[in-house]
Amino acid sequence: KHEISCPSQCTENTLAVDEVTVVSEAHHMHVKGKRSVNRLYSADGKTIINTATVDFWDFDQKGTKTVRQEPYQLKRGDFYSIACYYESYANVVWGPASSDEMCMAFVYYYPKQDDFFSCSPNDFKSVCRSTHTKTSLESGSNFDRAISATKAPTAEPTKIPTKTPTKIPTMEPTKITTKMPTAAPTKMPTKKPTNISVVNPSNDSLPTGGSSNAPSK
Repeated sequence: KHEISCPSQCTENTLAVDEVTVVSEAHHMHVKGKRSVNRLYSADGKTIINTATVDFWDFDQKGTKTVRQEPYQLKRGDFYSIACYYESYANVVWGPASSDEMCMAFVYYYPKQDDFFSCSPNDFKSVCRSTHTKTSLESGSNFDRAISATKAPTAEPTKIPTKTPTKIPTMEPTKITTKMPTAAPTKMPTKKPTNISVVNPSNDSLPTGGSSNAPSK
């Protein structure tokens, strides 16, 4: 963790107006960078006026990261302090190469001030000199990110009642009853043939003078 702070005298001596409006802010680091926080303090150092944070830095995205925030006022005597976090087990070397490191905040403001353009711990075209401190973090550090503790839910999750869909009543098909005839089918009357009685003729009934075929006794 590297912290760079510009003194209050920097804005006191370089701003020609009482205050300027900061409309945008962007941070810059290199490949080892992980997180950056730039704070604006009041002249007495007791009040934080604005905090601009890039919680997850990725150098491959763009090289600079614009912080989403509302415009704010920077008054004469106010000062910035930026903290940059790196993941490295060797000393961070400052330099222009991507393998080196940087810790920068670009502030876009109006109205333009001729002498307020740079504050650095080295001679990087600075109009005022900043201080620089370094702190080693433990392995596996979260880089001072504010992670809120989350409690596991104790109650069962609310179940959304599922209403059983209404069944559409289906009428049973009407049965057509076919009544089987109970009476026996009408029998066609069969008229018995008339018996024709055959009378054996007697001898007396035979015609006279005729011949008879009856056998003689």
